Amino acid sequence: VVDSMKMRCNCHGLSGNCNVKTCRKVLPVFKEIGQELKEKYNTASKVVPVQITGSRRITRNNLGPFSESHLKPTLKDLVYFEESPNFCLPNASAGSLGTHGRYCNASLRAKGVDG
Repeated sequence: VVDSMKMRCNCHGLSGNCNVKTCRKVLPVFKEIGQELKEKYNTASKVVPVQITGSRRITRNNLGPFSESHLKPTLKDLVYFEESPNFCLPNASAGSLGTHGRYCNASLRAKGVDG
C-alpha cells in the first residue's frame, strides 16, 4: 500500500501564480488498493519455519518455502502458514453453516511462487 502512494501537489498564489507549492503523498482510490491486495492474496506463498540454531522466535529470517522446488518469497510477497478453510462446508467449531443450498465456488486459488 505504501508503495502505491502518489505525490499530489497544489500551487498557491495570486491569479494562479505558483508562488508556493505544497506536495503530499496520497493513497490511491480504495478499489486500486483492494485489487493490489487481491493480487497479493492470489499469489501468496506457503512458508514453514526453518530451524536456526539458538532461535526460538519466528522471523522473516527463519521462514522458508513449503517445498524445496518453490522460490523463497521476497519481502513484498504475502505468505501464509496454514491453508484457508473450505467455507463451503459446515464448520461447527467456527459457527459456520457453510453454503448449504447455495452455490459455492470452491475452485483452487492461484499458486503464486508455489508453482
